[in-house]
Amino acid sequence: MTAISQSPYLSADTFSLLWDNTVAQHSARLFLRFRDDDGAISEWTYGEFSSIVDRVTGTLDEYGVDAGDSVHLCLKNCPAFVALWLAIAKIGAWMVPSDPAASSRDIASQVGRVTPALGICSSERAADYRAGAQSQVTMPIIELGESSADFSAGGALIGNTSASALELTHDPIDRLAVMFTSGTTSQPKGVVLTQGNYLNVATVMAEAAALEPHHRWFVTLPLFHANAQYYCFASAIRVGASVAMTASFSASRWVEQAREGQVPFRGVLR
Repeated sequence: MTAISQSPYLSADTFSLLWDNTVAQHSARLFLRFRDDDGAISEWTYGEFSSIVDRVTGTLDEYGVDAGDSVHLCLKNCPAFVALWLAIAKIGAWMVPSDPAASSRDIASQVGRVTPALGICSSERAADYRAGAQSQVTMPIIELGESSADFSAGGALIGNTSASALELTHDPIDRLAVMFTSGTTSQPKGVVLTQGNYLNVATVMAEAAALEPHHRWFVTLPLFHANAQYYCFASAIRVGASVAMTASFSASRWVEQAREGQVPFRGVLR
């Protein structure tokens, strides 16, 4: 009988605890390299991004988001999406990521079914978002620029409270996300994902890809889909690897951007 080797990964039973453990072990390692549509590059280590997540968690708390509440996200690929995802996990709330190009009718349908405590959208598409969301529920809405500037001091996302002042506990079966299907054959269905689901996928994908801390994923896929969250970001967090992410996909510049991001072949998700 072949012996099963012990997992080399840090012990964790929730996705939020996984993040905390990885930050503690890999604080100085690069976590995220973001390329905006204007070509501007921004980078954060695990430690730097953890500080941002703590501040975003404090902002969510200031808006009254509690454990078990939902937060509706309608954002394209941007650092704020990642910080919100991790902050929502830290609080014990759950996110509902939506296509940033969704119509007001689609937004109304989603919001009406999940009754969020907070909505977050792009300032460029705020009119359509508000028209859909506010036709269903009364909730505060944060508008973001979907760039690194969202992390500026005094911005809508960076409040005065830090998560370090909050007492937060989690369970593997706590809901972390509801993702709606495309609905091509019927009304979109909300797929429920837990803290434990994200942790399990992170571990399985990291092992399948033989991922190591010096590896880097190149993410051009939309974050509101499970693929980029599951197979790239979650697995990177599992081992302390990094992610190079673009604000949008460009077929003509894909190779150039991959080289610019110093992405090894094994770190590229096609």
